[in-house]
Amino acid sequence: MEQQEEENEQWYLLRLSAAHGAAERRYLGEHGVETFMPKRYAHTEDGKRYLVSALRGYCFVHSTRQQLDDLKRATQLASVRYAMDAATGRPLLIEEVQMDSFMRIASLTDEVLYLDADRATAKRGEMVRVTSGPLAGIEGEYLRVRSNRCVVVRIADIVAVASPYIAPECVQKIEAKD
Repeated sequence: MEQQEEENEQWYLLRLSAAHGAAERRYLGEHGVETFMPKRYAHTEDGKRYLVSALRGYCFVHSTRQQLDDLKRATQLASVRYAMDAATGRPLLIEEVQMDSFMRIASLTDEVLYLDADRATAKRGEMVRVTSGPLAGIEGEYLRVRSNRCVVVRIADIVAVASPYIAPECVQKIEAKD
């Protein structure tokens, strides 16, 4: 399993330094590592909107463990750390389907709701797959958030993202993955 993890591209969650996060992400991109940083709109006092990181201090990366370990030895990434899986003590791996669903919802910048770790773990819903509409194919938990039925995709106990309203007839129950 460990050998396979090092050879195959996986989604990892990295903790970036507060001061150099943008430079660290740029360095990863320059070395062929696919990165994803969810964005949300914030507002200035005069009402103007601007994009900010929705998950401050973190960045999702798609790479092999070996490539990431090699890059982390570079001075530019000295402070970058893996987000760890509390149960195994190993770097947190995010399933391809889960990450795809997370990215598709997060790309709806105007309509998406990010839930912090406390709210993300407060409720559990049925696992569903969206069967129609612009989010067809995403998988997550179907639950009520702010009076709307939404599909929520969780990334460990770190963050969850809730879709806009999805009608009950547009979802299909699936078996939960352990």
